[in-house]
Amino acid sequence: MTSPSSPKPLPASEWQPIETAPKDGKRIIVYCPKLDGPKENIVSYQRNGTNFPWRADEGNLLQRDQPTHWMPLPEPPAGDESEMEGQGK
Repeated sequence: MTSPSSPKPLPASEWQPIETAPKDGKRIIVYCPKLDGPKENIVSYQRNGTNFPWRADEGNLLQRDQPTHWMPLPEPPAGDESEMEGQGK
């Protein structure tokens, strides 16, 4: 049983095969099972003449870290932007 102050559990993730990921530059979450460190990364597809088009916010992912699955980013929190600024956003 959860107490009233316990956070609600998050819904189950909906990982999809990487082959179905959008290739229009939209940012998504990918899962890279061979990656050293955190396995999840936020990336976008940017074909720029390289052999590996998935680009993380911190730089390119390496070919050996090829993502196997993806999911869309969650919607941002509801509320006015100005409200969020005062909450340590």
